[in-house]
Amino acid sequence: MLFPDYRPRRLRQNENFRRMIRETRLSVDDLILPLFAVEGKGVKNGIPSMPGHYQLSADHIVKEVKIARDLGIPAVMLFGIPNKKDAMGTGAYAKNGIVQKTVKTIKDKVSDVVIITDVCLCEYTDTDTAAWSMTASSPMMPPWSFWHERPFPTSKQGQTWWLLQT
Repeated sequence: MLFPDYRPRRLRQNENFRRMIRETRLSVDDLILPLFAVEGKGVKNGIPSMPGHYQLSADHIVKEVKIARDLGIPAVMLFGIPNKKDAMGTGAYAKNGIVQKTVKTIKDKVSDVVIITDVCLCEYTDTDTAAWSMTASSPMMPPWSFWHERPFPTSKQGQTWWLLQT
C-alpha cells in the first residue's frame, strides 16, 4: 500500500523516536528582536496591541540591544515610527530619518549584533499603505524613479501616480 492509503506510524510509536526525528529545532540563534524606534530621548510608549513591546527612543533601544546581545540574540529588526508622514514616505529614505539615526546610534555603542531594517513605506506615507503617490503638481520625483524604463501607470483622473514597493 502507498500513501495516503497507508500511513506508517513506526516512527511515532514512542517519545524517544519522536524526539529523534523532529524537524524543527528552535534556538536563541534563530531569534530576531523587533524594536520600534521613535524620535526623542527617554521615550518608552507601550504598544497596546503588543503587550510587553514599546515604541522606544534611541537611548532605550541601545539598552535593549545590549540586553538582547548579552542573552545571545544575534539580531534586531528596527521599525521606524516617524514624527510626520507624507505622500512620498520621505522619512523612510531621509538621511536623518528615525531608522537611519537609530542604526547609527546602535552601531556606535553596540558591537556584534545584526541590524535589520524594515523597508516598507506604510509607516511613512500619509495613506498608511506600502505605496508611494505623487500628484502631477509635485516637483519632486522619488530617488528610485530612474529604475523604471516606462512611465508610472496613472489613475483614472490622471492626477496621481503610484509606485508599489516590491
